[in-house]
Amino acid sequence: MTTPIPYNGWRSERLIFLAPEPYHEDFLHAMSQDWTSFTNAAPMLPTPHGTESAKDFRSWLQKSLLGVVICLPGEDATAEAAPAEPAAPKLPPGGPAVRNPAASAVPTLNAKHTPIGTLTLTAPPENMARHRRVDIGINISSAYQGQGYGSEAILWSLEFAFKHAGMHRVGIGAMSYNTGAVRLYERLGFRPEGRLRDFFWHDGAFWDAVELGMLEGEWWERYGSRGKNEVGEGKGVEGGAERT
Repeated sequence: MTTPIPYNGWRSERLIFLAPEPYHEDFLHAMSQDWTSFTNAAPMLPTPHGTESAKDFRSWLQKSLLGVVICLPGEDATAEAAPAEPAAPKLPPGGPAVRNPAASAVPTLNAKHTPIGTLTLTAPPENMARHRRVDIGINISSAYQGQGYGSEAILWSLEFAFKHAGMHRVGIGAMSYNTGAVRLYERLGFRPEGRLRDFFWHDGAFWDAVELGMLEGEWWERYGSRGKNEVGEGKGVEGGAERT
């Protein structure tokens, strides 16, 4: 008889989710220089960002309801989520071909875990907390896209929101030119809720904002397993969704 793996809410099948620390700032700065990831995830004017902006972004992550750095655990990682001391920055070993030159600047800042992206759950102000809703923001380094890490992180955040934070609705959005993201969110179970016409100016044209959402009952029906808290029990986290 095998011993059940203890549940660890800061881990998923392949990823570990860490609080943003000062040693992550070089990674956050490198992410801001990743043109593909930046223009797909952020509506701001894509000007070069300095190192001070990385400190500001880390501070903003810390102030979110949930703000984490998405990491690949090192080979020696245990079930514990505590990070090792930061090592000297280096390029990710091996892995897929880099899709754009900026992605090659993404360093490994931790001897134990390799950062590959960020994820946030942002909530309305405290005087609107009774509505029990949050919005997901996610950004994966282009060097690590196309391997299902974004899907896995989103599904982890949905479990956090509905099973642990008591949310009723989780929203997610995308620019209409990011058709891959919209298809992914729909495959994961988000339902289209509306479009804001000509909401973003990008690459010489206006694009719509696409809004999607998932309610707690929809999540429990598709992914949830009340009372289960061990790996291997309940429905799988992938839920049959294609990896993107």
